[in-house]
Amino acid sequence: MLTQLLHSERTQSVRAKDDLVQRISTLLGEFTDSRNRRLQEAISQLQQSTSDGQTIMDSLLSTQEEKVQIGMKRRIDWEASLEGYRTNSNSVLEGGSEARHIQLFCAVPPTDAYHRIL
Repeated sequence: MLTQLLHSERTQSVRAKDDLVQRISTLLGEFTDSRNRRLQEAISQLQQSTSDGQTIMDSLLSTQEEKVQIGMKRRIDWEASLEGYRTNSNSVLEGGSEARHIQLFCAVPPTDAYHRIL
């Protein structure tokens, strides 16, 4: 009877040990699955925010490129306009210089109109 009781106790002990190992394995598996899901959600949110940021940066880059192109066109237009003013100014200066030379060679004193031009 004692040997049977000892044998029965050993069998129950092995079953209890196996059951305990199974329960611990299940708890550990559930914990790692839960942790894995939370980490995947966090990474997914990070990827989404990165994607959103990239979209915003692409939009800003496009807007900036448009503004740079507009600025370049305006600069070219201004340069052309200023070149026209420079050409006109040079011709006016040359004309004025010729008028002075002519007046210097003439014995006619300058008039009031001449002083108003200067």
